[in-house]
Amino acid sequence: MNLPKQHELPVASNTAALVTTVVSGRADDWFFVQDLSVKRVRRAVGCLVEPQVGDLILLCDAGHSDTSYILNVLAREESNVSTVCLPGGVTLSTHGSQLTVAADDINLQGRDSVGMTTARLDVNAVAATARILHMQSWSDTIETTATRILTVTQTFTQQVGRMITRVRESWRKVEGLDETQAARIRVYVEGSHQLDAEHVTVNAEGFVRVDGKSINIG
Repeated sequence: MNLPKQHELPVASNTAALVTTVVSGRADDWFFVQDLSVKRVRRAVGCLVEPQVGDLILLCDAGHSDTSYILNVLAREESNVSTVCLPGGVTLSTHGSQLTVAADDINLQGRDSVGMTTARLDVNAVAATARILHMQSWSDTIETTATRILTVTQTFTQQVGRMITRVRESWRKVEGLDETQAARIRVYVEGSHQLDAEHVTVNAEGFVRVDGKSINIG
């Protein structure tokens, strides 16, 4: 039997017949079926569900000289497992209630909006880019683990009820004004505390105390 190449279209035949049969095997893009004159058949472009061994299928039997095609999958024993094959190698696979989409590139384009509601969302990527004109986020708990974080912004505002920061080393440079307003301030330094400034002014309405083992002025 002469089979056409994958990129060649078979010649139309007037002797084709529709029959039902069972898939008995597969080799690459070719399928083997039971009790037919043809030995190997192919899945038609319109047959989106990928046939499996043991499936009951509807076949267009073109006879010995032409290629026969699987038109549809009629029934299978494990009905909760299926794969939909689209042109270009894109597949939609289901296993029970789980859906897997496999493609080289996936584009979601919503003219008005794209909504997503789920109990859990997992995202794994080597690189990610997000360009958002306006973003709002509400979270009860946020945990972030990163090796390096770089933030560039024009204005940064925080409103925090309580903030605890533990840093191994810290270096900060402020070009303009650095102002702190607080009800009370405590500074504990285990080693030395050094203050260098062109002018230093200390104003206190109440008591001022300087205590040290040795105090040098001037």
